[in-house]
Amino acid sequence: MHRIRLPRITKAAAALLGALLLAACSEQAAETPQPTPPPPAVVDDAVYVLAAQDVDTPPDGGGAPIAAVFNAAGPDGAGLNAALWRGVETFAQNFGFTARACAADADETEALLAAFESAVNEQAGLIVCAGDDMAAALHTAQELYPTVNFLLLGAEPHSEDYSDYTAAGNVHSVLFRVEQAAWLAGYGAVMDGNTSLAVAAAGAMPESVRSATGFIQGAEAAARRQGVQVICRTWYNAVGRSADEVADYVNGWYDSGVQAVFALNSTVLQGCLQAAQERQGVSVIASGADQSSRGEAVLTTAANCYSTVVQNKLYEYYAAGATWGAETAGQTVRLGVLENAVALPTASWRFTAFTVDDYAARYADLRDNIAAVEVISDTGTLPAVANVAVWAEN
Repeated sequence: MHRIRLPRITKAAAALLGALLLAACSEQAAETPQPTPPPPAVVDDAVYVLAAQDVDTPPDGGGAPIAAVFNAAGPDGAGLNAALWRGVETFAQNFGFTARACAADADETEALLAAFESAVNEQAGLIVCAGDDMAAALHTAQELYPTVNFLLLGAEPHSEDYSDYTAAGNVHSVLFRVEQAAWLAGYGAVMDGNTSLAVAAAGAMPESVRSATGFIQGAEAAARRQGVQVICRTWYNAVGRSADEVADYVNGWYDSGVQAVFALNSTVLQGCLQAAQERQGVSVIASGADQSSRGEAVLTTAANCYSTVVQNKLYEYYAAGATWGAETAGQTVRLGVLENAVALPTASWRFTAFTVDDYAARYADLRDNIAAVEVISDTGTLPAVANVAVWAEN
């Protein structure tokens, strides 16, 4: 009996046939709709709680004090101070520490330094603070109290004249990826039907430019999706102006058809709100901590999640043995969507067409780098946009 050997070409043909059959099966499987996984949950800073069951090794505070130092406004009310204090209090309650609030009598550096001294007198091994004014006072306090550790949010220690940014080894600073929060705000503004926008800032500081250009990029993404053209004015010349002066300027914008203004400073925000309060159909977008309580004209806030970041940073500190490690001591980190450090406060926004589901999907896009935000921190560079006309004003 002779064995019949298949010719090589027949084997090749068989292999090709198998590949074609496999491809056909794959195409058939691809036609079957697959469920889309839900986007990651977006943390609401106003209700975020880090509890013992959420961490591997819960610290036992044993009643030890954690101090938060504030300007003359103190920890009450809304805004940055309230969010910071909520984070400190929540962490202290859940892990057995004692939260101490030390407010300054005034906003001058001497008064702020006295508040730091009060916190040290409370025997606090860690003092938490936030903001640029605190950064200037901390520049001195870090040297006065070398055995005390500090957590600074939203700024870096600097001299009063901004000539020196030295951070000692007992300080850890956190900055925010403000351009990501601004991207979400710009995207939401256009998806909500606004095609004439503006940005007002008290000077062309790098953080303000990051926010402004992030906002423009978000508006571009939404304009491209909606198939519309958008105009965005930018004005960095509000530095040194009163809220009334800002209001006069912004009134001109609203008169010319601007629908929403992104305000990048507390005084600028107040001026924009003054201009908007007597009008219908215009709004203001705030920055920093949630400013929705400032009035019905606040559409949303490109928010830094102070409470969320404070709780997680406090855990990081105590999990490392109540010290800043080699990678954090004297160092600054910048946190964003990956750490739930920036967001739009969904519970308080006043969008009518932009939905929470769409927002959550865009947040996931930023996390997964599907939507990328170019970091631009100087006014000499503009993002590449095709659907947003940027008008720079002096």
